[in-house]
Amino acid sequence: DQQKRGMRRGLPCRRRTIACCATLVACCLSSQCYIRGQTGSTTRNQHKALEAQTAAAAASSASLVQRGLLALEGQPGASTSSTVSSVKRRWLALAASVLCSPGSVDALIQPSPKDREALKSAVELMKELQARWPEFQKLGPEKTGDEMLQVFTGSFYKKFKMVIPGGRSIGIDIEDRTVSAINDFNMGWTLGDVIESVNGEEPKDEEGLVSIVSKKKKEGTDLTFVAKRLMESPFVRINRAFTNLYVLVDADTEIPEPDSMADEFQTLKNFVGLYKDGFGEDLSALKAKLDAFVKNCDLYLSSLPAA
Repeated sequence: DQQKRGMRRGLPCRRRTIACCATLVACCLSSQCYIRGQTGSTTRNQHKALEAQTAAAAASSASLVQRGLLALEGQPGASTSSTVSSVKRRWLALAASVLCSPGSVDALIQPSPKDREALKSAVELMKELQARWPEFQKLGPEKTGDEMLQVFTGSFYKKFKMVIPGGRSIGIDIEDRTVSAINDFNMGWTLGDVIESVNGEEPKDEEGLVSIVSKKKKEGTDLTFVAKRLMESPFVRINRAFTNLYVLVDADTEIPEPDSMADEFQTLKNFVGLYKDGFGEDLSALKAKLDAFVKNCDLYLSSLPAA
């Protein structure tokens, strides 16, 4: 019982030690970033973003270490003083390693190339939606909302054209109207591509598709395929892209905060969902939100330094 009471008395001390050490690491990291920012090697945006990342990392790490300490308390012979000393040493060693490691801060603020590509792809898709607006006005609010929501979710089909010169092999095997095997990877096909038409003719099945291709080959004419491909939506990672790319923008450039961009995108998605469910009538309000979001995304892309 005395041993248990001693452990309980020592618990607040250990928690304070963990919190102090976590704060020390956070302060060291943010101070180093500030000093580097003063010399021009980082921007104020990088400093601000790194401070937030460091605080979150320190809090998470402190929580993990605390849970580790609680696990140690149940072990026979665990010493309060030795545990506190061990935690101090670990946190101080971590702070020292961060301060002494060349490029450690730079490594924390380098976004992935996929972030830029995701935002670029998202803008291209939204501009395609803008270009289809006359078609959407004919389709009506519900179908417009349905098609737009497919683009904003996890995966969607994207249409594309492929022109193959007359007399040349199409480079694929077909099952039904779907590409099942690729014989020539230079053609640009992907497994799972679904062929919708050839030179304007729409086959109903595999037999009809083979018949059209054979006929056009004998005529020696070029083959123009219209097909669709299942794509992962770049919007899956767009919020992360805003956060990571924000640190690359020069501090003097005015751009919306990542949280503001995330909220704007969520509002747009909510609007699209309402139209899909039949709660929207006038598409002009939806288009206004789409146009505004595309404009801000373009601003992000144009503000980024060259890749």
